[in-house]
Amino acid sequence: MKMDQIHKGNIDIFDSYVFNEMMKFQRTNYNDIHHIIINRPAGHPRLLSTDPVKVNGVSMNYHYYLTTARFYRATADRLRGLALRLSEWIKKEYDFE
Repeated sequence: MKMDQIHKGNIDIFDSYVFNEMMKFQRTNYNDIHHIIINRPAGHPRLLSTDPVKVNGVSMNYHYYLTTARFYRATADRLRGLALRLSEWIKKEYDFE
């Protein structure tokens, strides 16, 4: 839902033509890992709107997405640690080695 809000908010200030030009991406293979390189926009394209309310709305959408992703990552890291502790306890308790 947060990504949907970002996409919907972007239409207020970003030019779709510029995004389309950026998405002429290349696939590279570095150490057997595929990377997608999205091109930077040529020049310094203008925003469709510099209305502070619209710009702030887009900025807040990105802020909420980033902080939510950080929260989920921290929670996943904590749960991974608990799962590893549980796994070690089970191995020790039931002599699994």
